Amino acid sequence: MLIDITDRISERLDREALAKIDSKQRDILLKKGAVVHNVMPSDDRISESTWNHHTHFLEEIAGHPDFQIKLDIDPRLASTLLFGAVDQVYAGTVFEPGLCDTIIAETDVAIRWAHEGGRDVLRIILPDSEFSLDPSSMAEPYRSQWENCTPLVRST
Repeated sequence: MLIDITDRISERLDREALAKIDSKQRDILLKKGAVVHNVMPSDDRISESTWNHHTHFLEEIAGHPDFQIKLDIDPRLASTLLFGAVDQVYAGTVFEPGLCDTIIAETDVAIRWAHEGGRDVLRIILPDSEFSLDPSSMAEPYRSQWENCTPLVRST
């Protein structure tokens, strides 16, 4: 898979874009076909009141929208879930809004469009401790994952 991803990267990302990526992220990009950022909440970013875990370069390289998890969970867990979804994309899965049971074994997650950072992403919405995905009955902070989600169609 590494050779295939490397070929796609060199075909679809120009040298200038690659030069902007630090060497550690470039190594991850070459190995996994995407990069995960775990952005923690910050007092100076009013719009960010929770962790924002998301991928980059998946759309440019694989033609599949990037993913996001917007929930206060351990960044290692978020990275594992996001890279698991990335691996599924490279294995041929095309994720669309709806319910999905392949990101977490034997557990449904919801996938919805969200517009973040000037781009559309597929937000992975994790169930609460009762395995609820219904925004009207989910416990906080899980319910907040539904904020800024669009209907089942892409905004752009």
